[in-house]
Amino acid sequence: LSVPLASKLDAPILMVKPDGITNEVLSEIERLKVSGVYVIGGTDVISSKIDTVIKNKFNIDVKRIEGSHRYLTAINIAKEIDDFSSIVIAPNTNDAIDAAMVASVAGKNGMPIFYSDVKVVNKDLKEYIKSNKNINNIYLSGGTFTQSFIDEIEALGRNVEALNGTDRYETNVLGI
Repeated sequence: LSVPLASKLDAPILMVKPDGITNEVLSEIERLKVSGVYVIGGTDVISSKIDTVIKNKFNIDVKRIEGSHRYLTAINIAKEIDDFSSIVIAPNTNDAIDAAMVASVAGKNGMPIFYSDVKVVNKDLKEYIKSNKNINNIYLSGGTFTQSFIDEIEALGRNVEALNGTDRYETNVLGI
C-alpha cells in the first residue's frame, strides 16, 4: 500500500519489526540524512516505540499514516498522495500477491492501492471513490472479483478495467 507514496516522495521503504527497529534500519536512516519519516500503519501493527526511537535518535519529524483498519489506512495514504486520477483495487487476501504484482506500476504512475473484499465493495472505499471526483480509472488487480463487485464499482461512474489473466503470471503482465 505504501509503494505509491514512497515513489511520490522518492523515498525507500524500510521494514521494521512490529515492536522494534533494527540497527540496520537506524543506520540507513542516518546514512540517508532524512528530514522526516513516515510510519505506515496503526500502533497495533507498528508500535509507537518506533516513532519515539526515531524522533529521539535523529530529532526529525515522524508522521504516522493509519486508520482503524487497513481500508482506512489505504485511504489515508491516498490522501497523502493527493494528486491522481487512477487507483488499483486488489483482493483482500492474506498473501497480498495481487497488490504486490502491480505495486511498481502503481508507484510509477502515482496510483494508490486499496484492498477490498471480492464480492462487495468496502463501504469506506466506496464512499471515498464517490467523494473523490478526480478518480477516473479503477483497475482491479486479480481475477477473483465477482461480476456483482464490478457492477458496483461501475455504478460509481468510473472506468473499470479488470486485470485478470488465466493465472497470476498473465495477470502480472496485464498489470504492467
